[in-house]
Amino acid sequence: FTAYSPNNSEAFAVLGAAYYNEGKYETALKNLDEAIRLDNKSSEAYYWRGQTYLGLKDYEKALESFHRSLDYNSSSFNAELGVVDAYWGLDQPRNVYTACNKLEALVTTDKQLVIVLSNRARALEKFDQYNEAYNNWRRLLELPAEVLSEEMRAEAQARLEALRSPTPLPFTATPSFTPPGTATRFPTPTATPRPPTRTPKVSPTPETPTPSPTPSKK
Repeated sequence: FTAYSPNNSEAFAVLGAAYYNEGKYETALKNLDEAIRLDNKSSEAYYWRGQTYLGLKDYEKALESFHRSLDYNSSSFNAELGVVDAYWGLDQPRNVYTACNKLEALVTTDKQLVIVLSNRARALEKFDQYNEAYNNWRRLLELPAEVLSEEMRAEAQARLEALRSPTPLPFTATPSFTPPGTATRFPTPTATPRPPTRTPKVSPTPETPTPSPTPSKK
């Protein structure tokens, strides 16, 4: 539990995250802005504000918030993943590629590596770097079977087949962005958010990030 206090930045950050997970983005922003006002170095508050701006499709502000989160927690895989998502929203695959290279340095699990390799491969195909994209898809398929969903395995196999052809068939659509919601190392509130008269409960075991975005398959 996080004790509520009018001057408790962490409480406002957790409450803001709870409102975000309820899809109440404007209310989430009010609480997260208050958390940042009370502690302008709160990586958690900036992270959730970034997620909220993604939900609002304000990708420039999302990008700014994720970068601020990284300023105060440079080892956050999820904040850097937020940067990747924001660049997808802005349709900037070259920047997605650069962000994925930074993201790879923060990987601690094979599931996280799946996220890096899939996003980087998609980005590389978007600007015609087919050989490098092929190598990323191949690396992904070499990972332990248990870390790959059926959908991800099928996508990787399909892309490898397409890239082996004399004329590679690139993606023709920008991957659609889906806010990850609970894909974070930060606490994910599970209690129904209410005005600050009680303490939201946080989940003891955050989930592993789900790969995003997911482009159309060829």
